[in-house]
Amino acid sequence: MGSNQERANIQSLEDGLQQVIKAATAGELDGDEFGDHVCTIYLYGPDADRLFEAAIPTLRQFDAPSGSSLIKRYGTPGARQESVSLVCH
Repeated sequence: MGSNQERANIQSLEDGLQQVIKAATAGELDGDEFGDHVCTIYLYGPDADRLFEAAIPTLRQFDAPSGSSLIKRYGTPGARQESVSLVCH
């Protein structure tokens, strides 16, 4: 589930994501899920690319651990998707 500091960092990230996504009217943050040393944050919107463009600057500023990524899905589960690394080292 992560340390208290790690969870606070995720909450801060989510707050920032909510602000930029709302400002861009690109979609919404629909919560998170913690488990197996991983946190998944769920973002939804009508246009995956527009949502990505709104969220990526905030995600890139976050000190994401090695292996962290974002998955852009173009539709419902099973639709085409693309993985983008969040680690810029």
